[in-house]
Amino acid sequence: MTKEQFLSGAPFYIKGKNYKGDSTYTFNGLGSISRQSRSSVDDRVVIDDYECNVVKIGRVGFEGFTFVMGKKVVVKIRFEDLVPFKDQGPEYDGAGFSIEDREEDPEELTHHCDEPSCNCSI
Repeated sequence: MTKEQFLSGAPFYIKGKNYKGDSTYTFNGLGSISRQSRSSVDDRVVIDDYECNVVKIGRVGFEGFTFVMGKKVVVKIRFEDLVPFKDQGPEYDGAGFSIEDREEDPEELTHHCDEPSCNCSI
């Protein structure tokens, strides 16, 4: 990932982690990084939560910190270790069904059951 992509707020993975439903991260432009917990079904964001503060952005990476059990934890991550997130899954409707699977059958659109000889169940 480039520094420009990072600064624009593009979602990313940390190199080495990339599976369906894995968390992604975004820089919010206000000095912190958010973590998006994603659905393992369709990769949509389920929870968007705080991850860490960013204290320094350099040419090749950034430095951030957060507190874990009362202790300050500092991380230094290079832009080259960030992998842009690409949504590759199909789109889903509100009920969780794939939109791609809802192709209309042309026979259903033209078929009428007014004929007495028809044994269809439409």
